[in-house]
Amino acid sequence: MKNGTRFFIGFIFLVLIIIFAVINTDVVHINFGIMAVAMPLIYVILGSTAVGAIIVSLLWFSSYLNQRKEMKQLKADKAEYVQKLDQMVDHEVRLKEQQFTQEIAEKDRRIAELESEFSALKGEPFVPTSEDY
Repeated sequence: MKNGTRFFIGFIFLVLIIIFAVINTDVVHINFGIMAVAMPLIYVILGSTAVGAIIVSLLWFSSYLNQRKEMKQLKADKAEYVQKLDQMVDHEVRLKEQQFTQEIAEKDRRIAELESEFSALKGEPFVPTSEDY
């Protein structure tokens, strides 16, 4: 949900809780085990709502901190993997360049051999023309 929708739903719940609390103003007796207290029900409802909101906020904040920590770790892992990938790509590029350089050198050597063989057969040096290409 978007923030506006969450705010609207939260506002509706708040209004309903306030209306419910205002309607219930009778005095109630609450026993805490070691003591008993008599207070209006509105205080009990609003106090319980406040305690519940604090508990939910603390749980959310704890979850938020864990997610933030995990996000930081994931970003660090991503940076490490990107660096390793870049190194691997650079290594592969260097290998391919070396292979292509060796292939070109071998082909140049072979061309020179064939040119010398051709010259030996014809008796004159080989001069490439446009027809040779």
